[in-house]
Amino acid sequence: MALDIQTIVSKENQYIKLARYLHQKRGREEKNLFLLEGKTLVEEAHKKDIKIPFLFIRDLESLKEIPRQINTQVFELPEDLMARIATTENPPPVIAIAEMPKFEDPLEQQQLSLLSETIEVKKTTNTYLYCENITDPGNLGSIIRTAFAAGVKSIYLSPGSVDVFNTKVLRASVGTAFYGPIKYLGLEELKAKIQNETKAKAMSLEIVGTCPRSDKAYQDLQFSPFKDVLILIGNETRGLSDQAKELCTQLISIPLENGVESLNILAATSVILFGLKAR
Repeated sequence: MALDIQTIVSKENQYIKLARYLHQKRGREEKNLFLLEGKTLVEEAHKKDIKIPFLFIRDLESLKEIPRQINTQVFELPEDLMARIATTENPPPVIAIAEMPKFEDPLEQQQLSLLSETIEVKKTTNTYLYCENITDPGNLGSIIRTAFAAGVKSIYLSPGSVDVFNTKVLRASVGTAFYGPIKYLGLEELKAKIQNETKAKAMSLEIVGTCPRSDKAYQDLQFSPFKDVLILIGNETRGLSDQAKELCTQLISIPLENGVESLNILAATSVILFGLKAR
Protein backbone atom coordinates (compact mmCIF):
# COMPACT_ATOMS: atom_id res chain seq x y z
CA MET A 1 0.00 0.00 0.00
CA ALA A 2 1.39 3.38 -1.01
CA LEU A 3 2.02 5.71 1.91
CA ASP A 4 1.07 9.37 1.85
CA ILE A 5 4.35 11.17 2.61
CA GLN A 6 4.53 14.87 3.36
CA THR A 7 7.48 17.02 4.41
CA ILE A 8 7.44 19.24 7.51
CA VAL A 9 10.06 21.94 7.96
CA SER A 10 8.56 24.24 10.62
CA LYS A 11 8.54 23.70 14.36
CA GLU A 12 5.22 25.56 14.40
CA ASN A 13 3.53 22.79 12.42
CA GLN A 14 0.44 21.41 14.20
CA TYR A 15 1.72 17.83 14.14
CA ILE A 16 5.07 18.84 15.65
CA LYS A 17 3.20 20.66 18.40
CA LEU A 18 0.97 17.63 18.94
CA ALA A 19 3.95 15.28 19.29
CA ARG A 20 5.56 17.67 21.76
CA TYR A 21 2.32 17.90 23.75
CA LEU A 22 2.33 14.12 24.10
CA HIS A 23 5.55 14.34 26.12
CA GLN A 24 3.26 15.29 29.00
CA LYS A 25 0.87 12.96 30.80
CA ARG A 26 -1.79 15.67 30.62
CA GLY A 27 -1.42 15.82 26.85
CA ARG A 28 -1.67 12.05 26.47
CA GLU A 29 -4.80 11.88 28.59
CA GLU A 30 -6.44 14.84 26.85
CA LYS A 31 -5.76 13.60 23.31
CA ASN A 32 -6.01 9.86 24.07
CA LEU A 33 -2.76 9.49 22.12
CA PHE A 34 0.84 8.58 22.95
CA LEU A 35 4.27 8.43 21.32
CA LEU A 36 6.05 5.37 19.98
CA GLU A 37 9.78 5.92 19.59
CA GLY A 38 11.69 3.47 17.43
CA LYS A 39 11.08 0.51 15.16
CA THR A 40 10.42 -2.06 17.92
CA LEU A 41 7.59 -0.16 19.58
CA VAL A 42 6.00 0.70 16.23
CA GLU A 43 6.12 -2.96 15.18
CA GLU A 44 4.75 -4.25 18.50
CA ALA A 45 1.89 -1.73 18.45
CA HIS A 46 1.07 -2.69 14.87
CA LYS A 47 1.04 -6.41 15.77
CA LYS A 48 -1.52 -5.68 18.48
CA ASP A 49 -3.72 -3.70 16.08
CA ILE A 50 -3.13 -0.39 17.83
CA LYS A 51 -4.06 2.43 15.49
CA ILE A 52 -1.17 4.63 14.35
CA PRO A 53 -2.60 7.74 12.67
CA PHE A 54 0.71 9.61 12.22
CA LEU A 55 4.29 8.56 11.69
CA PHE A 56 7.45 10.68 11.47
CA ILE A 57 10.57 9.57 9.61
CA ARG A 58 14.04 11.08 9.34
CA ASP A 59 14.41 10.27 5.63
CA LEU A 60 13.02 7.96 2.98
CA GLU A 61 15.55 5.30 3.94
CA SER A 62 13.75 5.12 7.29
CA LEU A 63 10.70 3.69 5.54
CA LYS A 64 12.44 0.32 5.83
CA GLU A 65 11.77 0.57 9.57
CA ILE A 66 8.00 0.57 9.01
CA PRO A 67 5.89 -2.62 8.72
CA ARG A 68 4.67 -2.88 5.12
CA GLN A 69 1.04 -3.38 6.09
CA ILE A 70 0.78 -0.19 8.10
CA ASN A 71 -1.62 2.43 6.76
CA THR A 72 -0.82 5.87 8.13
CA GLN A 73 0.03 9.47 7.29
CA VAL A 74 3.83 9.79 7.09
CA PHE A 75 5.78 12.99 7.67
CA GLU A 76 9.41 13.37 6.66
CA LEU A 77 11.31 15.62 9.10
CA PRO A 78 14.78 17.14 9.14
CA GLU A 79 17.03 16.04 12.01
CA ASP A 80 16.36 19.11 14.15
CA LEU A 81 12.60 18.47 14.14
CA MET A 82 13.04 14.76 14.84
CA ALA A 83 15.13 15.79 17.83
CA ARG A 84 12.40 18.21 18.87
CA ILE A 85 9.64 15.59 19.03
CA ALA A 86 11.81 12.81 20.52
CA THR A 87 12.18 12.32 24.26
CA THR A 88 15.64 10.76 23.94
CA GLU A 89 18.97 12.47 23.39
CA ASN A 90 19.55 10.49 20.19
CA PRO A 91 16.22 10.34 18.34
CA PRO A 92 15.38 7.15 16.44
CA PRO A 93 14.70 7.32 12.68
CA VAL A 94 11.02 6.49 13.27
CA ILE A 95 8.58 8.06 15.75
CA ALA A 96 4.82 7.49 15.69
CA ILE A 97 1.69 8.84 17.30
CA ALA A 98 -0.66 6.04 18.37
CA GLU A 99 -4.14 5.79 19.84
CA MET A 100 -4.38 4.42 23.37
CA PRO A 101 -5.49 0.77 23.31
CA LYS A 102 -8.72 -0.39 24.90
CA PHE A 103 -8.80 -3.65 26.82
CA GLU A 104 -11.55 -5.47 28.67
CA ASP A 105 -10.83 -6.09 32.34
CA PRO A 106 -10.51 -9.90 32.84
CA LEU A 107 -11.03 -9.65 36.59
CA GLU A 108 -14.24 -7.69 36.07
CA GLN A 109 -15.45 -10.15 33.45
CA GLN A 110 -14.76 -13.00 35.87
CA GLN A 111 -16.76 -11.25 38.59
CA LEU A 112 -19.70 -10.82 36.22
CA SER A 113 -19.52 -14.50 35.34
CA LEU A 114 -19.55 -15.48 39.00
CA LEU A 115 -22.57 -13.28 39.64
CA SER A 116 -24.53 -14.91 36.82
CA GLU A 117 -26.93 -17.81 37.33
CA THR A 118 -24.54 -20.33 35.77
CA ILE A 119 -21.13 -20.67 37.39
CA GLU A 120 -18.65 -22.83 35.50
CA VAL A 121 -15.96 -24.75 37.37
CA LYS A 122 -12.55 -23.17 36.77
CA LYS A 123 -9.92 -25.38 35.23
CA THR A 124 -6.89 -23.14 35.73
CA THR A 125 -5.74 -20.49 38.17
CA ASN A 126 -5.48 -16.97 36.77
CA THR A 127 -2.87 -14.60 38.15
CA TYR A 128 -3.33 -10.84 38.40
CA LEU A 129 -0.81 -8.21 39.50
CA TYR A 130 -1.43 -4.97 41.40
CA CYS A 131 1.41 -2.43 41.56
CA GLU A 132 1.13 0.21 44.28
CA ASN A 133 3.01 3.46 43.71
CA ILE A 134 5.76 2.23 41.37
CA THR A 135 7.48 5.51 40.53
CA ASP A 136 10.49 4.57 38.40
CA PRO A 137 9.59 4.27 34.67
CA GLY A 138 12.30 1.70 34.01
CA ASN A 139 11.09 -0.45 36.89
CA LEU A 140 7.48 -0.34 35.77
CA GLY A 141 8.31 -1.15 32.14
CA SER A 142 10.46 -4.11 33.18
CA ILE A 143 7.81 -5.34 35.62
CA ILE A 144 5.20 -5.24 32.84
CA ARG A 145 7.48 -7.28 30.57
CA THR A 146 8.17 -9.80 33.33
CA ALA A 147 4.51 -10.09 34.38
CA PHE A 148 3.16 -10.84 30.93
CA ALA A 149 6.05 -13.26 30.31
CA ALA A 150 5.01 -15.09 33.49
CA GLY A 151 1.42 -15.38 32.27
CA VAL A 152 -0.23 -12.62 34.29
CA LYS A 153 -3.77 -12.05 33.05
CA SER A 154 -3.91 -8.32 33.72
CA ILE A 155 -1.96 -5.61 35.53
CA TYR A 156 -3.46 -2.97 37.80
CA LEU A 157 -1.62 0.20 38.79
CA SER A 158 -2.41 2.53 41.64
CA PRO A 159 -3.01 6.19 40.65
CA GLY A 160 0.31 7.01 42.34
CA SER A 161 2.25 4.88 39.88
CA VAL A 162 4.07 6.34 36.87
CA ASP A 163 2.10 6.68 33.62
CA VAL A 164 2.28 3.47 31.59
CA PHE A 165 2.40 5.53 28.38
CA ASN A 166 5.48 7.40 29.54
CA THR A 167 8.03 6.77 26.77
CA LYS A 168 10.59 5.43 29.27
CA VAL A 169 8.06 2.87 30.51
CA LEU A 170 7.24 1.80 26.96
CA ARG A 171 10.91 1.39 26.04
CA ALA A 172 11.63 -0.65 29.17
CA SER A 173 8.61 -2.86 28.45
CA VAL A 174 9.97 -3.48 24.91
CA GLY A 175 6.43 -3.23 23.58
CA THR A 176 4.89 -5.72 26.02
CA ALA A 177 2.76 -2.91 27.47
CA PHE A 178 0.45 -3.70 24.52
CA TYR A 179 0.16 -7.42 25.37
CA GLY A 180 -2.73 -7.24 27.79
CA PRO A 181 -4.93 -5.11 30.01
CA ILE A 182 -3.18 -2.50 32.15
CA LYS A 183 -5.56 -0.41 34.21
CA TYR A 184 -5.27 2.24 36.91
CA LEU A 185 -7.22 1.35 40.02
CA GLY A 186 -7.26 2.93 43.46
CA LEU A 187 -7.19 0.73 46.56
CA GLU A 188 -10.81 1.54 47.37
CA GLU A 189 -11.85 0.57 43.85
CA LEU A 190 -9.79 -2.60 44.13
CA LYS A 191 -11.43 -3.40 47.46
CA ALA A 192 -14.88 -2.97 45.94
CA LYS A 193 -13.93 -5.19 43.02
CA ILE A 194 -12.61 -8.09 45.08
CA GLN A 195 -14.94 -7.87 48.08
CA ASN A 196 -18.26 -7.82 46.29
CA GLU A 197 -21.18 -8.32 48.66
CA THR A 198 -22.76 -11.17 46.71
CA LYS A 199 -21.52 -14.49 45.32
CA ALA A 200 -18.14 -13.05 44.38
CA LYS A 201 -17.36 -13.08 48.09
CA ALA A 202 -17.64 -16.87 48.13
CA MET A 203 -15.35 -17.13 45.11
CA SER A 204 -13.10 -14.33 46.18
CA LEU A 205 -9.43 -14.25 45.31
CA GLU A 206 -6.33 -15.25 47.13
CA ILE A 207 -4.85 -11.80 47.70
CA VAL A 208 -1.13 -12.09 48.29
CA GLY A 209 1.00 -9.17 49.42
CA THR A 210 4.78 -8.95 49.36
CA CYS A 211 6.29 -8.05 52.71
CA PRO A 212 9.97 -8.56 53.61
CA ARG A 213 9.06 -9.00 57.30
CA SER A 214 6.57 -11.79 56.72
CA ASP A 215 7.41 -15.16 58.28
CA LYS A 216 5.84 -16.99 55.34
CA ALA A 217 8.19 -17.65 52.40
CA TYR A 218 6.79 -17.40 48.90
CA GLN A 219 7.50 -21.14 48.42
CA ASP A 220 5.03 -21.87 51.24
CA LEU A 221 2.16 -20.01 49.63
CA GLN A 222 -1.00 -22.14 49.82
CA PHE A 223 -4.32 -21.51 48.11
CA SER A 224 -7.27 -23.38 46.65
CA PRO A 225 -6.85 -24.39 42.98
CA PHE A 226 -10.36 -23.04 42.45
CA LYS A 227 -9.29 -19.54 43.39
CA ASP A 228 -7.45 -17.00 41.31
CA VAL A 229 -4.47 -15.12 42.75
CA LEU A 230 -3.92 -11.39 42.96
CA ILE A 231 -0.32 -10.43 43.79
CA LEU A 232 0.26 -7.00 45.37
CA ILE A 233 3.67 -5.35 45.13
CA GLY A 234 4.57 -2.01 46.64
CA ASN A 235 6.71 1.06 46.18
CA GLU A 236 10.43 0.61 45.48
CA THR A 237 11.52 1.92 48.89
CA ARG A 238 8.43 1.85 51.13
CA GLY A 239 6.84 -1.39 50.01
CA LEU A 240 3.10 -1.94 50.38
CA SER A 241 1.06 0.54 52.36
CA ASP A 242 -0.76 -0.63 55.50
CA GLN A 243 -4.03 -0.11 53.64
CA ALA A 244 -2.91 -2.50 50.91
CA LYS A 245 -1.72 -5.10 53.43
CA GLU A 246 -5.14 -5.06 55.08
CA LEU A 247 -6.66 -6.34 51.82
CA CYS A 248 -4.33 -9.33 51.70
CA THR A 249 -5.30 -12.84 52.72
CA GLN A 250 -1.61 -13.80 52.92
CA LEU A 251 1.68 -11.90 53.18
CA ILE A 252 4.83 -13.51 51.79
CA SER A 253 8.54 -12.79 51.73
CA ILE A 254 11.59 -14.03 49.80
CA PRO A 255 14.22 -15.72 52.00
CA LEU A 256 17.66 -14.25 51.33
CA GLU A 257 21.14 -15.63 51.97
CA ASN A 258 24.62 -14.26 52.73
CA GLY A 259 23.38 -11.27 54.69
CA VAL A 260 21.62 -9.67 51.72
CA GLU A 261 18.82 -7.55 53.16
CA SER A 262 16.61 -6.98 50.12
CA LEU A 263 16.07 -7.42 46.39
CA ASN A 264 15.12 -4.68 43.99
CA ILE A 265 11.46 -4.54 42.99
CA LEU A 266 11.98 -6.17 39.59
CA ALA A 267 13.98 -9.10 40.96
CA ALA A 268 11.47 -9.71 43.76
CA THR A 269 8.51 -9.56 41.37
CA SER A 270 10.22 -11.96 38.97
CA VAL A 271 10.96 -14.50 41.70
CA ILE A 272 7.38 -14.51 42.96
CA LEU A 273 5.60 -14.54 39.57
CA PHE A 274 7.74 -17.26 38.05
CA GLY A 275 7.64 -19.21 41.31
CA LEU A 276 3.86 -19.10 41.10
CA LYS A 277 3.94 -20.09 37.42
CA ALA A 278 6.09 -23.14 38.24
CA ARG A 279 3.59 -24.55 40.77
